[in-house]
This record gives sequence, C-alpha cells and structure tokens, in this order.
Amino acid sequence: MLPMFYQKVGPLNTEKHKDHYIEPLTNFEFARKSNSIVVGISEFAKAAISYPVVFVLNNEQLMPVAVTGLKDQQNLFIDPDGQWLQHYIPAYIRRYPFIVAAGEDNKLTICIDESYAGLNQEEKGKPLFNGEQQSDFLQQMIQFIKDFEDEMERSRLFCQQLQGLDILEESHAVIEREGQEKSSLTGFLVVSREKLNKLPEQDIYKLQQNGSLELIYNHLLSVDRFNNLFQRAG
Repeated sequence: MLPMFYQKVGPLNTEKHKDHYIEPLTNFEFARKSNSIVVGISEFAKAAISYPVVFVLNNEQLMPVAVTGLKDQQNLFIDPDGQWLQHYIPAYIRRYPFIVAAGEDNKLTICIDESYAGLNQEEKGKPLFNGEQQSDFLQQMIQFIKDFEDEMERSRLFCQQLQGLDILEESHAVIEREGQEKSSLTGFLVVSREKLNKLPEQDIYKLQQNGSLELIYNHLLSVDRFNNLFQRAG
C-alpha cells in the first residue's frame, strides 16, 4: 500500500530521469482529502500555532499528527485554488513528491511519485540531474528526506516514551452546528493532564531533561486549535 498522496512511486536514477525537471510545489490539491498529516516532534511548536497536534495508532504504531479536517477526506487548510492557508506547512507535505523506500537488504532508496504534475521533460523548473551528477536541488531534497526519516525515528521513540509512562487517553472533539445534530471526531489520543500530574518526580525530571516535557506542553496547548477547525468548518 502506497503512503498517503503517492500514486506511482519509482526509484530515482539517471537512466530514467536524466532529462527530467521538476517544478516547485506550489499547488496542494493532492492533499485536499487528508484530514490529518504526520508531523515530527521538532515541528510541534510551529504546528501547534495552527493545528491540533494529537496522536493516532496506525498499524499499532503510535504517531503524532496535525489535524486538518473534522471529517473523512476533508482538509480545511486548502483553498479552492489549491493554496495552503497557513504559514506553516508540515514537512510530510513539503517533501512531496520525493520519498524513501526500503529496497534489498533494507537499503533505503530515494524515490519520486512519477504521477506528480510538476515532473516534466520540458525544462520547466529545476533539473534533477546535471549529466550523470545529482543537481544541487536534488542533493538538497535528498538531505531533506534523510533528515525527515531521522525525525520520524525520534518521534517514534518519543511516542514509545509516552506509551511506557501510560499517560495517554482517548479523546474526541464534539462538533455542534445550529439546527444540526451533534457530531464528533474520534479515534485519537491526547496526553492526560491528570495522569501527567500524578507521575513520580523522577519521571517528570527525566521528561524535563530530555526535552519531552516541552513537547507535551506544546501538544496540550495545540488541542485548543480545534476551535480554529470548527470556525473554518463554519
């Protein structure tokens, strides 16, 4: 199963893509049906300004996400022209159409979504290769992808820490509109303030020392951003 957004993933190489160019990512129509986006822990502070940052279980793997919609296949942060409506755009979005895939012996291979409309051979945008060498742009993107993967690993370790402390609880957001029945957004977890406050002093100290306490507070503050989603949903 391909990751969200990606439709035709193939390895990036000079044999196939030597004469290919790529236009900048300026239209986000591809993300219109995403009601949540994976975020890394280093994104919490910036993401929390605009989005609720919560936790979800995906194939038994806990991960942090920025909530972008109140129902399935809804992204309230993309306008009719495909423009993103907030200053901060999650890294998961910004890496598109590039991605890594595990090949033989679990070796990571840089890939690209060949269905991306900005991939072309008409010299529009930036070249992927200069002859047999990777272009400066491609080298920058590869480093960005590697940094993103490292960030995802740090985020997984952070989530494991929360699970080990048993301070997460199921939550929901109630949606009320005049003249309509109440509905709710479910299926996500948040840190329980009560459980957090009851942690032993040594656990709190450890969270503070490794930077996790600040991340938890950023997450808790971000939950108020559900009000932004309600307002956008009208």
